[in-house]
Amino acid sequence: MNILIPLEITAAMVQPGTSIASPDPAMGEVAWAASAAYVVGDERVSALAIYACHREHTGRVKPPEDDAEYWKRKAPSNLFAPFDYYTSTQAKATGSLTLVLRPGFFADVQLYGLVGDSVHIAVHDGPGGPLLKQMQEDLWEQALGLWELLFQPLGKRDKAQLGGIPVRPNAQLTVTVTSGPSAPVALGTLNIGEWRGL
Repeated sequence: MNILIPLEITAAMVQPGTSIASPDPAMGEVAWAASAAYVVGDERVSALAIYACHREHTGRVKPPEDDAEYWKRKAPSNLFAPFDYYTSTQAKATGSLTLVLRPGFFADVQLYGLVGDSVHIAVHDGPGGPLLKQMQEDLWEQALGLWELLFQPLGKRDKAQLGGIPVRPNAQLTVTVTSGPSAPVALGTLNIGEWRGL
C-alpha cells in the first residue's frame, strides 16, 4: 500500500500566475481591518483564513487569529482551501482556476474534488525553466459502450495525479482546472509530496 506524504503549503510558496486573489473579492471575501466596527456574523479574511465575528466590537487592533474572544475561524480562504485535508472546502472560480507553487522538493502531485472539464499539471525546473513533466486530462469519463454513449449521461472524474516527477530544489508546479467561460471550476484538495510504501 502506498500513501502520499504531503508537504505543508505556506503563503511564501504561492507564486505569481496564481489566478485567485487573497482575499478573493470574486467569492465575496473582504480583508479584516484593524480598528473597524464589526457586528455578529461579519466575515473577514486574515492570515489566509475566513473568520466570523461572534461578538460586536469597535476599535480592536488584535487580528482575528489572535482574538478568540471576538472571532471564530470558519474556513480557509478561497486561495488556501485546497491545502487543508478536506475536499469539501474547495477553491472556486468561473471558467478557469490556476495555482502556481514553489514548494521545494517533491516528486508527486495528487488532486481531489475537481470540478471542470479538464485539468493540466506542469512542473518546471524553476520559474520559466525547462519542463520536467506534465499531464493534460479530460475530466469527462469515456462511455463503456454504445448504449452508455447514446442513452446515459457521461460522468466526470474528480481526481487526478502526476507521479515520478524529477526532484529539483527549485521546481515550480502549475495546476490549471478549466471549464466553459461561465461554468464553475473548483479544486478540493491539492497534495504535493512523495509516495511512500507502507
